[in-house]
Amino acid sequence: MIERVIRRFKAKFPYLKDLEFIQYWPGLIDTTRDLFPTVLRDERAPWVHYVLGCVGLPWAAFCGDFAARHVLDTDAQTDHRYYRYFAPNRPFFLPLGAERVLGKPSTARWTVEGAGRVGGCRRSEWSDCGSAVVRP
Repeated sequence: MIERVIRRFKAKFPYLKDLEFIQYWPGLIDTTRDLFPTVLRDERAPWVHYVLGCVGLPWAAFCGDFAARHVLDTDAQTDHRYYRYFAPNRPFFLPLGAERVLGKPSTARWTVEGAGRVGGCRRSEWSDCGSAVVRP
């Protein structure tokens, strides 16, 4: 699959035909049903955070920064509301039960243990492109 993606990329950008992809991730991509990440703080160990489903660098950077700041000094932070927005039990536009009635969920291939019951992180079948590290 990745060979096809690289071939099509080089066809679209012929001036990059000599570009060599030295590393890429052709695997599955973590995502949630609403494409927003899930961020959890362990209530018994508040220095432990779980960050799941960060699709893309902006979400990954935001969630990493958010979790790190709250691990280091949660009392000084003013953005605690994001825990509510990114909770695994947040409401989704289409409830999980409706997905079962309508047919195969578009993003369901693998479910984190227990997350399916509360609308949590799932692995996507959108694994065509992956991410890449390139060398000119």
